[in-house]
Amino acid sequence: MKKKITILLIILFNIKVYTQTYSNIVSDSLINKLLILDIDNRPKIYDDQRIWKKRINDKPIPWSEAMILIISPETSDFNFQKKALIRKDKRQSNKLKKLTEIFSKTDFDFMEKQFNSERKNKWNFKTKKGRLKRNPKRKFYSYTVPLFNENLTKAILYSEFGGGCKYCDEARVLIYIKKRETWKLYKTISLWRS
Repeated sequence: MKKKITILLIILFNIKVYTQTYSNIVSDSLINKLLILDIDNRPKIYDDQRIWKKRINDKPIPWSEAMILIISPETSDFNFQKKALIRKDKRQSNKLKKLTEIFSKTDFDFMEKQFNSERKNKWNFKTKKGRLKRNPKRKFYSYTVPLFNENLTKAILYSEFGGGCKYCDEARVLIYIKKRETWKLYKTISLWRS
């Protein structure tokens, strides 16, 4: 009897249980789907044209470390990051809707929950046009976990390209909107470039 219980316990502990890796609120499959879409469909940045596959940092950038502003002492605060991004969006003149028109207050509240529930981990997806790299030596792309609205039909994604320092290359925020089961890039907010 003890032998049967021991074998049963070994089997139970070795079964891999699916858990959410990046967030307690949004499924990994949705997060991965949006990231893969961006990696595979967005053109390479000018400085990375000669390499076939994009080098992707295998660790997500925590939103609290996303450099919405180069000098931002309170980045771990969601409201500070949100206000900085809204200010940056207002400075860019285009005919597309502003963030405050795209996302409602309840959407921002839902995003704040995701911001606060973010987990530090590694990406676990595969992509045709990108290769996950551990501690890349040359310039690479980095991404945050996307923040979704309450209906999971809109998302904000922060992306950097550079050599891992604060003053190289560029950072963007990408706004994706889902229409008829397909995610489309709606807007790009350029944050900084060097």
